[in-house]
Amino acid sequence: MGVLLRVLLPILALIYLFYKLFSRKSKKKADKSNAEELVKCDNCGVYFSPQNGVKENGKIYCSEECAK
Repeated sequence: MGVLLRVLLPILALIYLFYKLFSRKSKKKADKSNAEELVKCDNCGVYFSPQNGVKENGKIYCSEECAK
């Protein structure tokens, strides 16, 4: 019984460590893939989502006020 524990316990510990190591990496990759692209306002320098921006004269602004 003692030999079984000395062999089985380290194997289970390694399996657990590999599981934890790889589950963290896959979580980080998922977070990066969900990241939204941001653009910088040509007037004030604020970063914002391009869907919320105002395009004028080939430039992108964060608001109507900055586009004036």
